[in-house]
Amino acid sequence: MNTVERIFALKISLIMSVRMLGLFMLFPVMSVYASDYENSTPFLVGVAIGIYGLTQALLQIPFGYLSDRFGRKSILIIGLLIFFLGSVLAASTSNLILVVLGRALQGGGAISAVLMAFLADSVAEENRAKANAFVGFQIGVAFMLSLLIGPIISSKVGLQGLFWTIALLSLISMLLVFSLNQSKPIRYYRLSIRAFSETLTKELIRHKLDTLLNFCRKFKEKPSIQVAGLNPHAGEEGKIGIEEQALIIPILNEWKLDNPDIKIIGPTPPDTCWISSVNAWNGASIKNNAPDGILALYHDQGLIPVKLIAFDEAVNTTLGLPFVRTSPDHGTALDIAGMFKAREKSMVAAMNNAWLLSQ
Repeated sequence: MNTVERIFALKISLIMSVRMLGLFMLFPVMSVYASDYENSTPFLVGVAIGIYGLTQALLQIPFGYLSDRFGRKSILIIGLLIFFLGSVLAASTSNLILVVLGRALQGGGAISAVLMAFLADSVAEENRAKANAFVGFQIGVAFMLSLLIGPIISSKVGLQGLFWTIALLSLISMLLVFSLNQSKPIRYYRLSIRAFSETLTKELIRHKLDTLLNFCRKFKEKPSIQVAGLNPHAGEEGKIGIEEQALIIPILNEWKLDNPDIKIIGPTPPDTCWISSVNAWNGASIKNNAPDGILALYHDQGLIPVKLIAFDEAVNTTLGLPFVRTSPDHGTALDIAGMFKAREKSMVAAMNNAWLLSQ
């Protein structure tokens, strides 16, 4: 890692470890000192210890999503502020029920995922494993120190004093966050038809062609790839749309020069480009020249024919990842969840396909 990455990783690890130090300090003393609180029962003591983990688990993904949209730094500040308020609430009461609420609020500041995403944003891919290991080391040190420090602080100022100490540590974490450079929110593809002309670029098409080619080569050394046109009838040579002539054909010609051993077909009229594949799926002779892969240019252009052909057997496979990822190629069917009506065929096909691709 370079100097900038080292400093950034150090700050992220300090934010994580300072925050975790405060949380870990409660573990060896919570059950001992909480018995002196009002409304204390063994059950509520257990809830006070564990509810933090529950609210953390529920809010990690929402916080991560919000940080994608609005920036890591601002969401980290909000999360630490929530954590601070929970610590103050727990420190200001002798009623265990309010301590439980304070602990739940502490867990509501679910920033671990945001911190790790911030680290990934700011450290080169080849250095992320080192940066993550550094963060993990700091958390381990924080855990060790907390088991030593927690009982000492609690013996001097009690559990309430320990919560005030945790609140102070959260303020220190906030100061560290303020020292970080603001990261830009991730700009998602805008996939509406209106924004499509901005999304469909030369770089994107070439990237998708390369990704599809790499996948097809798992099964065939020299696969053929067909590209669907964007406009009806693939633009009729510019008569009803110019994207094929102005963008897609030049890209395909250029891509052919880089991959001379690959047969590239297209742009093909979208309403007919699937015919040979349907015939092959239905058992027709291999001589029908079905391509090994078809690049559809937008969601419905590819998925409508696939689901018409094989709704129960189709599998969604994300290409270009460093690991195998498959899923059923249909929705979650939440409206029939728990009613024993859902068909399992696509799920089984997804698992079989994952096994096949992992070989």
